[in-house]
Amino acid sequence: METQEEVFAAWAPETSIWSAWAKPTLFTQLQRFRDRDESPPPPEFLASLEPRRDRAIVVELPGEHSALTGFALAGLGWQPVPLWNSTTGPDELVEQSPLLRQLTPLAMRLRERPLDAAAPPAFLLDAGRDADGFHPNPGRFDNRSIVLPHDFPSALRLRAAGITEVVVVNAAAKRIADDLAHVLLAWQEGGLAIRRLTTDGGPLVDARVPRPSRFRHAWYRCIALLGLRRANVGGFGARVPQAPQPSSGRGGFYG
Repeated sequence: METQEEVFAAWAPETSIWSAWAKPTLFTQLQRFRDRDESPPPPEFLASLEPRRDRAIVVELPGEHSALTGFALAGLGWQPVPLWNSTTGPDELVEQSPLLRQLTPLAMRLRERPLDAAAPPAFLLDAGRDADGFHPNPGRFDNRSIVLPHDFPSALRLRAAGITEVVVVNAAAKRIADDLAHVLLAWQEGGLAIRRLTTDGGPLVDARVPRPSRFRHAWYRCIALLGLRRANVGGFGARVPQAPQPSSGRGGFYG
């Protein structure tokens, strides 16, 4: 693969009805990373996940593991939908290089075994997207991000495609993040069952989704974006500006 567009097209093929939600943001920065020839084994915890056409997946794992799990799910019949929406830069807050290094080699394998247009979606998130609430110092590249309800298809759209339940895949010790909880509760209220599969090999169970603050408030989007930095190529990521230097003058009327 020679272009960023070809890599993105392998992850988000035009034939898939779910590619309309895929985020190209991170794929615009692939030129700094070489291909790798490793063939990743499928994660063991997926062995308990029965492939079903009426089941969508949300993968909430650290970036590189999210990509590897998405690739494994493609082998089980799900269409990966990349929703990584951060850019990368020097001294970045959310480390992106492990994920970036996986995108091209996995894309080459995805292109070799295309799925049909009706394959159910597996939405891929980076569980470290908020950097655990850390606020960066001036000079750092702030690429924290969030997901919002419009980043996903609605419950009505999913149900129209035959989806009846959504499985969240995450670490056992990781709670469901507030931004994702907004999405899951809206789906639940729209008639979809929400279940959870953890990476420790536990069974598939009904999910307990915490009710986030400001749920269903019209101004949630504005509040949620406060403090995050938008990238000029779309998505999130920009350098935190340095604090202004104090004046060297004495001040006062004669300054």
